[in-house]
Amino acid sequence: MIERKLHFVWLGGSPRGAILGRCLRSFHEHCPGFEIEEWNESRIPRDPYLEFCLERRRWANASNYLRLWILHEHGGIYVDTDMEVLRPLDDLLETDFFAGFEGVGLCRVGEWLPDREVAIVNNAIMGSRKRNPFLARCLSQYSRIFDGGEAANLSGPHFMTYMLAGDGLPLAGWAVERDLRRGEVTIHARERFYPIGWDGSGEVGAASFTLHHWMASWQR
Repeated sequence: MIERKLHFVWLGGSPRGAILGRCLRSFHEHCPGFEIEEWNESRIPRDPYLEFCLERRRWANASNYLRLWILHEHGGIYVDTDMEVLRPLDDLLETDFFAGFEGVGLCRVGEWLPDREVAIVNNAIMGSRKRNPFLARCLSQYSRIFDGGEAANLSGPHFMTYMLAGDGLPLAGWAVERDLRRGEVTIHARERFYPIGWDGSGEVGAASFTLHHWMASWQR
């Protein structure tokens, strides 16, 4: 079972806008029984990859690594700061790891993946129990593949998709509309966390837990 903790990362110290404030309030409103923890430069591990990213203000790349490390070391649910929680997340805790499909596209990490569109797993919300072996593998592979100079989507959704494909998760396009479970890993249908895509398509439904506002605050 996943620990009742909700983690978010805020690096760089820039002011938070209205949407981000709204999302942070939603964490407290819908997750009253959770420990809500902010991670910033004052409490992150010393790591060459992180130091490279922080020196160059590559906040998104640093956050991609940090969310894996945080969940591995502490357990709980990680959420991006532009992810609005719409209802309680308690029902998501009865597994060892979860994430969600965002849509269909080409995965640019891993030469062995087919050169065709697959179901992409986003990392804007993920949950895991502490010391999950899957996350240990992710952290090990991460430092082998990336150096901090990569595009953020490669070390984010594309990397998560690559790792789950390596564990045998079916990634055909039809998968985005289903909740898939393989062992103690659950990947939820698009409507659960990403009911409205980055292109504005889709709509929030009764099954939606969150709404991603796709702010890309790290670009500003």
